Amino acid sequence: MNPLITVLMPVYNAEKHIEETIKSILNQTYKEFELLLIDDGCTDNTIKIIKKNRDERIKIIKNEKNIGLTKSLNKGIRLAKGKYIARMDSDDIMFKNRLKKQIEVLEKEKEIALVGSRAIFFYDDLKFIKKKSKKFKSQSEIRTELLFSNPIIHPSVMIRKSVLLKNNIFYDEALTNSQDHGLWVDLLLDNSFFILNETLINYRITATGVTAITKDKKKEPKKIIYSKLFKKLNISFTDEELGIHYEIDRMYGLKNYKYSLKEKEKWLSKLLISLKKLNLIEPKIFKPIFAKKYLEVCLTQGCYENYRSSIFFQEIKVTKFKFLLMSIYRDSLTFLKKLVKILRS
Repeated sequence: MNPLITVLMPVYNAEKHIEETIKSILNQTYKEFELLLIDDGCTDNTIKIIKKNRDERIKIIKNEKNIGLTKSLNKGIRLAKGKYIARMDSDDIMFKNRLKKQIEVLEKEKEIALVGSRAIFFYDDLKFIKKKSKKFKSQSEIRTELLFSNPIIHPSVMIRKSVLLKNNIFYDEALTNSQDHGLWVDLLLDNSFFILNETLINYRITATGVTAITKDKKKEPKKIIYSKLFKKLNISFTDEELGIHYEIDRMYGLKNYKYSLKEKEKWLSKLLISLKKLNLIEPKIFKPIFAKKYLEVCLTQGCYENYRSSIFFQEIKVTKFKFLLMSIYRDSLTFLKKLVKILRS
């Protein structure tokens, strides 16, 4: 008899944290699952450490050669025996009741394709620095966030496998990173989903992990994702507008800005008009998110007058003094991030 859940976890040279991760999975309060590990050509002691756990629920599939995370995930989807696929990364930690909480939702709510959760982010070697992920109020809010970023924490999700197979939805193998964001674009615009307000994983931020990929390496995958998203929503765009959107998305840490604030406002205004024509997201949901996004862009580029004269000011009114305080707060966060980077080096 097949288990209801497959915990899918590709692994590659993860010896530093794999033992802690494996224990957090095997110690779940819900016991009926298979742990499907895709060995993507490990050359360290990862597999040896895993095999110390003599648990029949562990299934190891070895790739003939290193094929990368995206292809390994797709291989895992095809091989998974579970009705539901729970994603996990090889350096994160499950809370004991994660699988139980999520399977209860999917077993009760048959129309839901995916259930996720909140997470606590922590630095690998600075564990005293922690941050809880954002709380979302609705599907519409998350769908709006998909226009600009990836709001769903990949290793927190459990997905109904039948929805993936029925709709031929897999990770886009053209994406070497941001695979999850690409999957959400294919899956979440047409299917119901639910993000639990509970924290069910500890999400590790490492210097070499996916979260550490540079902005330059993320540029092309992000453009592929946004291009696919706009086409799916029937929103027309030019290559230049795609570049503007990417700059809005990745504004943090950019040293030079190719496009002006007026060009960014014009593009966001066009997106607003396009979204109003759709029934997918309510205006009362997406208009404040757009206003906040443009406010963040103006804060980053240090220009209050551009925000004050924009169409978004009526949505979120900010005085010049408050704008200054927000800028100071933004600078302090940037300083802390730099300090953390120094401490970790």
